[in-house]
Amino acid sequence: MDSNQGNISSVKVSLSSSGLAEKIKELRGLTGFGFTECKNALNEANNDFEVAKQILEEKNLEIAQKKVLRETKSGIISSYIHKIKNFPPKKGAIIDLRCETDYVAVRPEFNELAKSLCMEIVLQAPEYLCINDVPSHIWNDHLYQEMKNFQELSPELSNEVIKIKAEENTLKYFQSKSFLSLAYSRDEQLSIEQYIANHIALFRENIKVQAFKRFEI
Repeated sequence: MDSNQGNISSVKVSLSSSGLAEKIKELRGLTGFGFTECKNALNEANNDFEVAKQILEEKNLEIAQKKVLRETKSGIISSYIHKIKNFPPKKGAIIDLRCETDYVAVRPEFNELAKSLCMEIVLQAPEYLCINDVPSHIWNDHLYQEMKNFQELSPELSNEVIKIKAEENTLKYFQSKSFLSLAYSRDEQLSIEQYIANHIALFRENIKVQAFKRFEI
């Protein structure tokens, strides 16, 4: 056997090595890609699950970016009520989740996505859909307060440094209030935006959250 061929074959992984079948199954569930794409990602990552997952998530984001301008004329309204045994339900959420066709809208996986997003809304209580939805006056008020705090607590800093730090803190604060920027609770390495992007790759259609509302007594 040629030495180069031997090196190549040593990199490739077989279904019997290091629980590859289980890794492929989990990657399919997490990213929405098919068997071949997941196996190829593991080959590229030398059978490292986390690296393969990152490769596929980056591909999902590329797919989502290509579809983002496509019209979403279909979709569903879904809801979730948080219930605790022997107590009346006091938290809930409703979501308007859009897709391109009724074919996708009626799929169980799409309904599960909508329900999962509703649960995240109840759990994390976001105030905005995305960071661009924060009104400018609210953003500026928070930025002003951050700058004031730095001036009082760190007077040795220059105005330029204070402004940079205040802008960084303001961005982080509103990211924590924006639904698409939040971490997905079942896999905190994923943002909600990336979680939706995985489903865009699965359905091969644009998907977007049109609106949501959280309720709490």
